[in-house]
Parts: sequence; C-alpha cells; structure tokens
Amino acid sequence: MMTKRQREYTFRPNDSLAQLVQLLAALVCLSQLLSWLLLAGTALPKALGWLEISDKVFNGLVGVAEFGAWVLMGLLLCSGLVFLCWLYRAACNARALGAQGMQVSPAWAVSGFFVPIIHLFLPYQAVKEIWVNGPVDSEPDSIWLRIWWFGLLGSMALSRFADISAGWETQGGEWGIRLLLFTLSAWLTAASAYALLRLVGEINRRQNRLAGE
Repeated sequence: MMTKRQREYTFRPNDSLAQLVQLLAALVCLSQLLSWLLLAGTALPKALGWLEISDKVFNGLVGVAEFGAWVLMGLLLCSGLVFLCWLYRAACNARALGAQGMQVSPAWAVSGFFVPIIHLFLPYQAVKEIWVNGPVDSEPDSIWLRIWWFGLLGSMALSRFADISAGWETQGGEWGIRLLLFTLSAWLTAASAYALLRLVGEINRRQNRLAGE
C-alpha cells in the first residue's frame, strides 16, 4: 500500500483496531438487549402481579442482572479505550491523506471526551471532520454518525436519571417509570453501539480506499 505523508503525519493501516472496536460494539449491543429482555421479562410482570416467581428465584435473576450490568460496564470501558486508540489513529490518517480544514487535532479528538461541556460536542465534530475528509465521490454526511452520538448522549442522560430514581420508593408507579427509563436507555445504548460499529467500519474502508488511490 502506498504511504502518503502530510507534514509529520504518516498513514498507518487501522484495520485491527477497527475490527476490535466493531467486535466490542457488537457485544455491547447484544449484552444491553439481553439485559433489557431479562428485566422486562421478569421484574415488570412480577411487580404488576402478572407472574408468580418465588423470592429465591427472583433474587437469583436479580443477581444475574447485576452480573450482566458489571459485564456491560467492562465491555463499555474496553470498547471506549479501544475506540479512543482507533480515533487517534484515524484522525492522524485523515491528515496524512491530505485532509483540509480540520479544526480538531488528534490529541483533542481523544481528550475532548474528558473535558466538561466540551465533551458534549467536540468528539462529534472530530469524527465528523474525519468522515467529511473521505473520498470525494462518497456521501457528505453519515446517518450513523448522528445515531451514534445522539444515542450516546441520550443514553447517558437517561442512565443518570435512572440512578437518581433508584432512591424512590418501589411502588407500582415507580416500577413503571424505572422500566421505561431503563428501556429507553438500553435501546439507545444498543442503537449507539450498532451505529458505532457501522461508522468505524465505513471510515476505515473510506480511508483505505483513499490511501490506495
């Protein structure tokens, strides 16, 4: 493959990191949906009196759900770290391939996730700049980019509100509110993870195509 340079940036294939991000994103999506199915299929019917489950069995299911939550947290952490590594290299590759008008540096593309206020928009801008600087005959925008970012923000907001509601009294109405919050958060997380899977694959494919021209 031809090596292209722009200033100090050198194109480096990003396939391994892209594939690992896609694998972890798929696992996040699957685990989130399975957790939702477990909760929706047991906790709500029991709370509403539709399903008779002994306390021992129910506590066992709760334990499984809690274990699943820890697994999901681990997957989110691993996928986040790998994604940041991929993002940094993708931002460098975009510049090595002759990208123009990029405002977010590779370092800020990564560190922007950890700065209050800025983390609400800078990572989106960084990934969008990488997408825009693809092959000239490709799509100017990506629906996967918007689904990934707004799904992520929505899921984070709902998860935070669900944590706050955990201190409420567990009456019938509150069970419904909690399940609704968890359902929305779970589906937004799953949608965001799937969109990230598609987005990373598309950006990697576009950069490889541009490097081979």
